[in-house]
Amino acid sequence: MTERWHIHSFLVTLGMLNIARGLALQISGSRTIFSFPAEFNAFGTQTILGVPVIFVIALVLVFIGRFVLNRTVYGRMIYAIGNNEEAVRLSGHNPSLYKMAAFTLCGVMVGIASIMYMLRLNIASPILGVGFELNAIAAVVIGGTSMSGGKGSMIGTLLGACIIGVLNNGLLLLGMGDFARQIVTGFIIIIAVIIDTYRVKFSVQMAE
Repeated sequence: MTERWHIHSFLVTLGMLNIARGLALQISGSRTIFSFPAEFNAFGTQTILGVPVIFVIALVLVFIGRFVLNRTVYGRMIYAIGNNEEAVRLSGHNPSLYKMAAFTLCGVMVGIASIMYMLRLNIASPILGVGFELNAIAAVVIGGTSMSGGKGSMIGTLLGACIIGVLNNGLLLLGMGDFARQIVTGFIIIIAVIIDTYRVKFSVQMAE
């Protein structure tokens, strides 16, 4: 849809978020599902050298993503498209194919993340994860990914997610409720985007 009608991918993502959430509510009848196989529940509690297996899987995916972005042609093309899509097109490549592959890969990662979250909680609810999109955006922006494209890293995003997790836990220990934590997260996103904007302008000035 993004490539066919040239709609901004962020808007399509928000639209698809509501479609998927509505489908989840419709299919499940707004009910929480508890009846998972015992093997599934047991796997979620496993550890490797004292480290939860869920965290190990997440780290493995992060380093695989880092390798793909930094060591493969596909990863370099993704960075190049973010910097200047028209230049990539003029060089004889088809940016649409790379972008569709990226969107598909993102969907697969969301599916894996959902399964991991179910492993952690041993339940599946259509209302779980509401508001997580803000945390995801905050983690990515804090991790150094530029909203204008062409800059970012998997390790930076991992560190951004850790910062958000520590911040949420810290605010919780301070007695702040969910509403206050959402306010703080929103301010963090705005501040991070402002910093990124000035960083891009500074980079352009230095290049000139």
